[in-house]
Amino acid sequence: MKVSEGEMNGGDFGLSPASTCYKGFNHDNVTHFACRDTQTGFTILEVIVSLIIVAVALTTFIKLLGNTTLLRVKINDHHERLYVAVTKAEEAFLGLLDGSGVKGGDKNKWQGTIQDSGIRWRVEEEKDKGIEEKDKKDNSSASGAREIFFYTVFVEGVELSSIRIQ
Repeated sequence: MKVSEGEMNGGDFGLSPASTCYKGFNHDNVTHFACRDTQTGFTILEVIVSLIIVAVALTTFIKLLGNTTLLRVKINDHHERLYVAVTKAEEAFLGLLDGSGVKGGDKNKWQGTIQDSGIRWRVEEEKDKGIEEKDKKDNSSASGAREIFFYTVFVEGVELSSIRIQ
């Protein structure tokens, strides 16, 4: 049976207002009171453990966020280099390359640097003689000899190859 503090012999047991006492009897009909403190809270150990857990989780989250940002920068950088490689391959295909180049014979080379970003590029063009000679011997082609050019574009970590048939 739950009783209040006032019922227990004047209520002065040194109990806090949040204490709850229960009245009980033993085999001699002597009244006994069982009291417990119902005030709840966290111990200092529980607070320290929870702060450690939060600190570890926060540190992990910040490292993950930093790695994600670094990865995004690398992806953007690679995308920019790939864009330069594709552009230079198209310019080589169309014969619009600018930059310093060595031309002559079956191998031509151009190289340069993109002014805004400082990305260095190099294009190598190689003419394949084998098909031209086969076409001359075969003479089955109505349009005459075909020329095949192999382009390889190098842009600081990106290599792109393409073929042009003329």
